[in-house]
Amino acid sequence: MIFFLGALGGLLYGYDMGVISGALLFIKNDIPLTSFTEGLVVSSMLIGAIFGSGSSGPLSDKIGRRRLVFMICILFIIGALTLAFAPNMVTLVVGRLIIGVAVGGSTAIVPVYLSEMAPTESRGSLSSLNQLMITIVFFLLTW
Repeated sequence: MIFFLGALGGLLYGYDMGVISGALLFIKNDIPLTSFTEGLVVSSMLIGAIFGSGSSGPLSDKIGRRRLVFMICILFIIGALTLAFAPNMVTLVVGRLIIGVAVGGSTAIVPVYLSEMAPTESRGSLSSLNQLMITIVFFLLTW
């Protein structure tokens, strides 16, 4: 059970990467976006991911992986709420940056955490659940 819950980081990553293309069609009805601002909204998650992945290693050494995974979950919630109630383009970018930091952190930490928790004989297959979740969500979103 803990491995499935840990792999939800991969599910959230896949969902956040895959859903934005379809969501932009509806966002444009409420928030006017140019081609440049569309690109900014989409790419801001990847910019946040750079910071999340770069800082998560040293941060996990200081506070521990379990606590960091919990903090990443909180960032996912804050980012999702920010995006859900975004009144303008700037708030969209900020929400996507927050989600990006969470995505970067989960991409770097969740596989390590899963492999540390897994028994030695099943470590490879259980730690690959994160990538499997990303792939399954990409498949379902494009189906």
